[in-house]
Amino acid sequence: MGQSNGDRLFEATGARTIAPIHKPRRIQLTDGREIKKGFLVGRARVVLPNGLDIDDIGVFAKEGRIWAQLPAQPLRDADGKVALDDRGKARYVSPIRWATKSLQDDFSIALVALIREQNPDAFKGVQ
Repeated sequence: MGQSNGDRLFEATGARTIAPIHKPRRIQLTDGREIKKGFLVGRARVVLPNGLDIDDIGVFAKEGRIWAQLPAQPLRDADGKVALDDRGKARYVSPIRWATKSLQDDFSIALVALIREQNPDAFKGVQ
C-alpha cells in the first residue's frame, strides 16, 4: 500500500540519514469491514501515532457493549492442534498486547469512537 509523505513517520534523506516527518497525534483508521459472525461485528486496520500499522483488529459487540481487540490467532498445543476451552471453543491468543488493561481500554474506546466518527451507521442494529 502506497503512502504519501504525510502518512510516513520518517523519510530517508541520504544513505544513512533519517529525518522525522509529520507525526499524527491520533489513531488513523485505514481500513474497516463489517463482519457478522457471533460477537464479531467487524475488522479494522489502524496506524498508531508512532507509525505502527496494525491490521485484523477485531471489533466485537455483546449486550450493547462494543469493543476492539488486537489481532489474535488460535492457541495451539504441542502437537499443533487448536487448543479448546471447556466449552469446546477454540482458544485465542494475541502475539501483541497492551502493557495494561487501562491501555487496552483506552485503545478500544478510541478506535470505536473513530469508527463511529468516520461512519455514523457502522454499528446500526448491533446488539
